[in-house]
Amino acid sequence: MLPPPDTVAFRLERVAEALGDLPQSPLIGLGADSFGQRHTIPSQPEQPDHIAILAVAALYESGVLGAAGLAIGFALVLLVLLKSTRRREDRGRIAAYAGALVCLLVAYQATNALNFSLIWLLAGAGLAASAAPLDPSPAE
Repeated sequence: MLPPPDTVAFRLERVAEALGDLPQSPLIGLGADSFGQRHTIPSQPEQPDHIAILAVAALYESGVLGAAGLAIGFALVLLVLLKSTRRREDRGRIAAYAGALVCLLVAYQATNALNFSLIWLLAGAGLAASAAPLDPSPAE
């Protein structure tokens, strides 16, 4: 029986290739999912390759501007969530949303799953919960 593949090595091999391509368009990147248009999987030359590290994929696909925008956007969402925990009675729920987002962002450094809906649903639900009143006053 063959040992399982070393997924860390597989992911890190793509970093050098991606950074080698990036000088072609460092400011705005090379386009969404474009790594596979330039590179194939070495063991399967007919299959397009991909970058499986979120930070590298964001930089490659959207450049410095897009990666900075993504980082700032998530930082602002987390800031809103954390600030709302100071003034709300349901701070545990809001903190759980913030914690879930941080966990996914850390986990997505080992995969590029930012296009999956889970992180966007968590961010939206957390923001909605932090903005919604706890006890809406009845209309007079």
